[in-house]
Amino acid sequence: MLNKDSVKLGPIPKEILVMAIWGVALLVGGLVQQNAKLDGVDAILTMWAVVTLVGIIGQALAFAKGLGPNDIAWGITIALAWAFTLVAFKVSGVDFYKDFSAVWYILLGIGYLFTAWQIDKFFYIMAAAHFLVGLLMEISIRFVSEADRKGTIFEFFYANQPLFMAFFGGGSLLLASVVAYALRMRQGTNNKIGATTMQ
Repeated sequence: MLNKDSVKLGPIPKEILVMAIWGVALLVGGLVQQNAKLDGVDAILTMWAVVTLVGIIGQALAFAKGLGPNDIAWGITIALAWAFTLVAFKVSGVDFYKDFSAVWYILLGIGYLFTAWQIDKFFYIMAAAHFLVGLLMEISIRFVSEADRKGTIFEFFYANQPLFMAFFGGGSLLLASVVAYALRMRQGTNNKIGATTMQ
């Protein structure tokens, strides 16, 4: 299991810093895709490649002893997601591009399972939430016709996929990092109070 004593970066634990970096990257990426007029698939893929690179650099800079298995699991997850993305958008005759967002959410959910196993059980909630969103997106894309989508939650999921990546994918990570930091600070304060009382 994780040795939390070895994962400090100043006052901020490194695993919390990594969550915040990825959260900001996904938030910005999703908002850019939703609102900016990117010129074609290549522009969108390039933008998300930059987002991924920022997250990986942040993760490398905040590398912490004891997080190796989690980093490997996320590396494999991201590699699989990008492999699917390139096949979906670049291989002719393949009709997987519609499943892009749903597959990413499901793979992110798998990544969170590993994080929950190594770092904190809270991430089981993150995993379940990403699985649910991925499933709803896949249903809205593959199993609900355009006519049946109108006026339903499936239309919202279908029309706002980048926005979901921004506020659900990125926003949930930012929220998790803030909550984790607040709990860590509270735990540290309680430990100091206990030590003072014992003296």
